[in-house]
Amino acid sequence: MQPDIVEKINKDFDNPGEALRILEAFVLISKHPETDRVCRAVVFGAKGDIKKLHECIDDSFFDCRGFLHQAEYAGTNDQVYDFNQLFSEIGPL
Repeated sequence: MQPDIVEKINKDFDNPGEALRILEAFVLISKHPETDRVCRAVVFGAKGDIKKLHECIDDSFFDCRGFLHQAEYAGTNDQVYDFNQLFSEIGPL
């Protein structure tokens, strides 16, 4: 797990250990070629909520491309975020 993702989890979640375990399990079974990008989008979308973390993971399994588009475009026609970048490079979230 990339350090910026762990840092964001530690910052956002009341129980970062649980969130990290859930995300690590997701990484092990997803085998997505853009794992870091998907993990950043999932953590961003969860907004510190474990239940929402599960929902974002489920959404990314069901339609990863659509999930990433929704996360990065935030309901606009222009890309707002690029989760290929480190959280520190993305800007304020």
